[in-house]
Amino acid sequence: MNQPLDILIVESHPGAGAEATDALTAVGHRVHRCFSPDAETFPCVGIAGEHACPADGPLDVALVVRRGVTPEPTAIEQGVTCAIRAGVPIVEHGSDAADPFASWVTARVADDVVEACEKVGISQILIEVAEDAIGLLLDDAGIARTAVHCRFGRDGERLVLHLISDVRLDQHQQNVLGVRALEAVKRGAQVPYRELDVQFHQPGTV
Repeated sequence: MNQPLDILIVESHPGAGAEATDALTAVGHRVHRCFSPDAETFPCVGIAGEHACPADGPLDVALVVRRGVTPEPTAIEQGVTCAIRAGVPIVEHGSDAADPFASWVTARVADDVVEACEKVGISQILIEVAEDAIGLLLDDAGIARTAVHCRFGRDGERLVLHLISDVRLDQHQQNVLGVRALEAVKRGAQVPYRELDVQFHQPGTV
């Protein structure tokens, strides 16, 4: 696991996502729900005021756990619509037969929900976006692409992109790489993060 993810669990029936929730939290991921496990089908936590609406972010991925074949969304699957509108990747654990969400599913998983969520989570996707963007600049500067890599950190709704260099770069190079990476992430992030910042790290700095 590169870093903890914020994952929205949506289940077709109460308790359907319990095993997946246990697996995700066991490795350090943060799980969010639209409904409390023992709640009625209305209202959701965003309306009830128990918690902020998970779709307001930050979210990395939504995991939909469906039991059986239900051609229409169930009453507690409303969060899938919110996740789709927020541009959050959808991982589904369940059959594709008569699946109302099929057109929006990024990945379908039968067994390892942890691996599937980590693979398609927004943070991982954006790391690849940022590293591709700065890779072109590193090529031009004659620096190996492997010399600088990215990771993300969180501070509430603030997403921090860390650029970590194994070689010393001057301030101009740091600025250029930071701007290019930040621009790429902003284009790729769609809407999940309200604030986005970049920090550069290299040998000899904290």
